[in-house]
This record gives sequence, structure tokens and C-alpha cells, in this order.
Amino acid sequence: MTTGTQGNGTPISLRSRRFEGLYRHDGWNVGIVRAAASALLSGRLGPIAWLPLGGRDGFAADPFLIEEGGALYCFFEWLPYATDRGRICYVKVRDDLQQPLPVRDAIVAPYHLSYPCLVRHQGEIVCVPEAGASGCVTAYAARSFPNGWYAKRTLIEGFAGVDNTIFEHDGRWWLLATDARSATNRDLHVWYADDLFGKWRAHAANPVKRDLAGTRPGGRPFVVDGRLYRPAQDCTLRYGRRLIINEILELSPERFRERAVAMIEPDRFGPYPDGLHTANAAGAAIAVDGNHLHFVPHQALRAIATRARGLIIGRSR
Repeated sequence: MTTGTQGNGTPISLRSRRFEGLYRHDGWNVGIVRAAASALLSGRLGPIAWLPLGGRDGFAADPFLIEEGGALYCFFEWLPYATDRGRICYVKVRDDLQQPLPVRDAIVAPYHLSYPCLVRHQGEIVCVPEAGASGCVTAYAARSFPNGWYAKRTLIEGFAGVDNTIFEHDGRWWLLATDARSATNRDLHVWYADDLFGKWRAHAANPVKRDLAGTRPGGRPFVVDGRLYRPAQDCTLRYGRRLIINEILELSPERFRERAVAMIEPDRFGPYPDGLHTANAAGAAIAVDGNHLHFVPHQALRAIATRARGLIIGRSR
């Protein structure tokens, strides 16, 4: 999850956003729903068991589930407020979700990491996280899953992919992402390759979609009754407000078309009423995240310092 961006065209006034950024800060956490991916099409997820991950020191977001060796693992972004730099962590999900879970580091870099998209390729589990600050898209592999992650291959050079969503469909590998350098919440870019570690090509119509509502990726695509769906974020009022489930109607190197079929709102009466922007399923479980906007001293001081630097630079020109 790339923080601190609202995207182009949001109806909230610039002055309101700047003021809000001083006293309302993201407090994301990860939860588990005991349901199959098809539940995402109903728009109602049912009870969410929130994991004891978030707290005063930072937040957890962008969860991805994967089953391996008879166990269920949840990978996610952990962002400490003190550094404002995300890293990829994981927990082994227990039956009793309210028991403390040992959180372990998976991938750490000298730049922000988030959105740990997990795929299987030729018997190997591969993670392609968001690393827009690196200016490229990189695939990581684990020497001994779930540990021992290393950068295996740079897939795309010169593209600062945000919320990189990789999946296999109709004999090709596909990457859906936005661009950290422009219209992060609005413009969808597509890349494709014959093999995950082969040559990646940009879609002929990039950006294939321009819309704050339901464009920025919000999870791994899934198939129900032969139809392909993808979760996407609705950023019309603010970043990560809610999820829209799109049915992908056309996906080829030349064409892309989708339509919204469901909408998933955060629980306004639950502990995380201010956003829900990721959903990923594995077997009979769905991982989601939720946001609770609250005051965080570290974030407020950082925002004030950033604005002060901006004023100084502006006056010196």
C-alpha cells in the first residue's frame, strides 16, 4: 500500500486533505473471513475476525493468503509509524484467530514495500510486492518457505508499479498495476508475458482504464463459474475507501474491458469503519484489511516537517 496519495480528480478539496493529514492517520489491520472467494460477489463478507496485529507502533495492510504444507499463511505489509517504510511480514494463521500470532519478517528493503502478491510458478512460491520507489517490478522467491526470501528476477525495468497484481490466465501471465509516477489511484496499466520469468510486454492500450472508482488493484483475481473477477479500490472520496469487484470481460494484448458487479463497504459499526481496500482468498478463507483513521503523533510531526520544508523551498525560489 502506497500511503499519502489521493489520486487525481478526487472531489475532496486540497485544503481539506492537507488539514486532515495533520490529525487523521491510517490505522489499518488485517482480518480473516471464513468463506470462499465466491462470497466476494455478494457484497457481504460476514463476520471478520481481526488479527491482533495493529497497534500504536504501526499498522498491517494488504493481506495475501496462501496454503502450503497443510497450513495457511498470511503475508502483509507492516508499516512502523516511526519510519513510515513498509516491509513484508507474515503470520501462520491459527484456528483460534484471537490468540497472539508471532509476526516474522519476510522481505525487507531499503525502500518501501507493500502488497505482497503471491503466485505459484513451476512448484515454487513467488512474491511480487509493490516496490514503486525502486523503479522496477521484482519477483522474490523463498529458499525455504516461508523464510529465506531473496530477489530472484527483475520482471520489468523502468516501471514503478503500484499494487502489482500478477496472475495466470488463458495461457499467459498478466500484471495489473498503477504507476507510482502518475495518477496512482486512477490509471490502470497492463503487462503480459508467456512465462512469469520471460519477456514482459506493455499492453497496446496502456493505460487501459482511467477512473478513480474501481481501477487501482485491491487483490488477486479469482474465478467463479468460469468467470474472471478482480477486486479493485474505490478511491473517489479518499484512498482505500471501499472495494469494487469487477468482472473482466476482455483481456488480450490489445483489449481490456471490465464491469463492476459488486461493492464491499467497511463495517461502519466495527473497529475499522474508515476503509477496506484489499481482499484475497485461499481455500475457505478470505483475508481483508480495514482502516481506522486516528491521531498518530509520529505521522503528525512528519506531516508538519514536510510542509515546513515545502514552505522554505517555495520561498527560496
